[in-house]
Formats: sequence, C-alpha cells, structure tokens
Amino acid sequence: MLSNRNGLLGEPKYRICKSPGSDGKKIVFFCDWDYIHSPKTTFLGKPVYFQQPKTANLPFHSKEIAEEIYLDLSKIRPQSLYTCDLGLKLTCENLASGLLINNSQSVLQTLCLVSMDCVVREIYSTFAKQELCLQNEKFKQILGTLESYLGESYELGVVGYHAVNPLCDDNELDLVIIADTVEQLNLSRKKIDHMPNVRYSTYISEIWPLSKRTTDIGSLDFFYSTRNSPSKILSNLENARILELHFEFDSTIIDDSMGILGTPMWKTEDSFYIIGIDNALRGRLRIGDRVVGIGISAMVENEKVVIIQSTGNISYVAH
Repeated sequence: MLSNRNGLLGEPKYRICKSPGSDGKKIVFFCDWDYIHSPKTTFLGKPVYFQQPKTANLPFHSKEIAEEIYLDLSKIRPQSLYTCDLGLKLTCENLASGLLINNSQSVLQTLCLVSMDCVVREIYSTFAKQELCLQNEKFKQILGTLESYLGESYELGVVGYHAVNPLCDDNELDLVIIADTVEQLNLSRKKIDHMPNVRYSTYISEIWPLSKRTTDIGSLDFFYSTRNSPSKILSNLENARILELHFEFDSTIIDDSMGILGTPMWKTEDSFYIIGIDNALRGRLRIGDRVVGIGISAMVENEKVVIIQSTGNISYVAH
C-alpha cells in the first residue's frame, strides 16, 4: 500500500482500493469515519469514484486519477442531483463483488466496510493541500490568504477532486479545517461566515450552509475536523445498542456545537442526540430548529441517540 504520510486520526482522506476479483476494478472511497472505526484491519468509507460503471446514459463526470479514468457517481451535473450513500454502496457491491464486508447489522450499515488489504493508496487531506499548492499557483494564493485569516491554531486540508488530481481545472474547492477542539472549529466557522469576497446565495445558505461562493473561485465547501476524537459517543458509536430500528421523533435542537463535524451531532430538548451518518447533513440544524424525522434509536455511553442515515429521513423548520 502506498501511503502519502501518517495522517491524523480524524483527518478526512481517500483510499483507492482494488477489488479482489479477476477484473481488478478500482474504487476510490472518501473516508471521514476513522475516529469511529479504527482502520487497523478494516475501514469505513463512502465510494465516490468508480472504474467502468454503467450509468444509464446519465451525465456523470469522468475524472482522471493517477492516470486512470474513473466516473464520479456521487452526483450528476449541472443539476447537482446527488446519489445517496445507500445507492453508492449498492453500486459498489455490484461492480466489485467481494470488496465489501458485511456490516448490515451495524448502525453504520449505509457506509462501506472494506479490508485494508484492498487499499493500494491513501491520500490524506493535508498532504493533498501541499500537493495542490505545489501544482496550482492560484489555489496556493487562496489557501495562503485563508491560513493567514484563520490564524496559527488551524491546519488546512483539501478533499474533493483536487485532492486526487491537483492539476484538475474544477472551479469548486473542498477544504478541511483542522483544530484541536470543537470550540476552535466553531470559532473558525464564525470567521468563515464573515470572510471577505463572499457572494451571498440563498441556495448555498439554506441547502449547503458550510459552503461559500466567493469572487476568487466558484465555491468553497468547508469540512471541519478535530485532531482527535471529539466525543465519547462518536468514538463508541459502532458499539451502539439498538433500541428501535424505526423511531419517529419530533423535537427541538438545544446544542448545535458538534453539528459541523463530518459525523454531525446535535442535542435535543428531549435529552437525546441526533447523529447524522450522511455527511450532507453537516451544518443543517441550528439551535431552536424544530426537527421531525425517522431514525435508529440506540444507547451509546449511557446516552440515547437517534441515528439518521439519510437526509431524506429528516425534516426541519428553522427557528
């Protein structure tokens, strides 16, 4: 396995895997759950880039990664129509039989469980940022300005297509802000909210609250990550004791401080935590929001949690 560097536990990364079958197809997984499931022998990930999939003639974009061609099945453009985690997992199983390990009894069942033996390369977000700065002067200036703006307490990483191909001409940049504590991450979010050169977009503000459109680049999407596990609940989520697989709830958010994490978590007025496995939920809920939905209720570290596996299982009304 080729690894770029020894990365941080909570640092988002990509793992390029080769299926064990004779065809040897490769699939690229986005991995932001290592602090939930330690990647000693297996890892949790979301498959994003696929080799030679059938697409029903839908306009999925081709991507060049390490001189090989993949299709990004996470969404079609320009409609921004997204494929859910469950759909990506089923596609992975049908394209690369034998690659996935059965985790259907886990609360993390919508994510893929894969053997580390299948990994041929790892790309950490902080290493990807260094490579991007070496290859692209424009982004080097943008990242340098942002680092100065945020201050020395923070480290930046890069995910998205630029992480796996720093020479690409994509006009969207996905950034990771890494700090020691969740409190520092929330301070950085406030700074990002008041960042200069931002163009207001109702769509971005309401649907993707952790993204910004700027005058320097088409859009910036921010991921927030702590250097170590941010919560005992998240660290032990894999060992959750399931109470109900179909739990309906109606409550109000009273704490949103962990809602910007890759696995976002919010506390409700009814003393249970909502945890989003679908990272598209990042930043969606704020204090005072009324939330209605369906999830898996479970006990973790003597706390009741409700696990949301898809954005389609939750509805909210902003306060």
